[in-house]
Amino acid sequence: MTAEMNSSPEDLRIEERKPQPQTRLLAIGENVCDLYLTAGKMYPGGQCANTAVYAAMRGAKAAYMGVFGSDRAAAVCRCGLEAYGVDLSHCRTIHFCKTY
Repeated sequence: MTAEMNSSPEDLRIEERKPQPQTRLLAIGENVCDLYLTAGKMYPGGQCANTAVYAAMRGAKAAYMGVFGSDRAAAVCRCGLEAYGVDLSHCRTIHFCKTY
């Protein structure tokens, strides 16, 4: 939008946006969990998992496709993704395997 110095407020009206279809995103890849031993805390993440969360935070219908282990770190990652409404229906769990 451009305006000249002597423009009136009526000249600066912004056109109403037409409703757009909801953005959909499928992030495919890794999930990891950072463990801070001295603090006793775990933080879920991984580039693809983070991308799905950020897309969901911006209003997209986000899904994640990846593999989880069956350990505590996997549970932390799953809970983190679910907390932001990321669809995990495309994921697999490998039992007796660790999430890094």
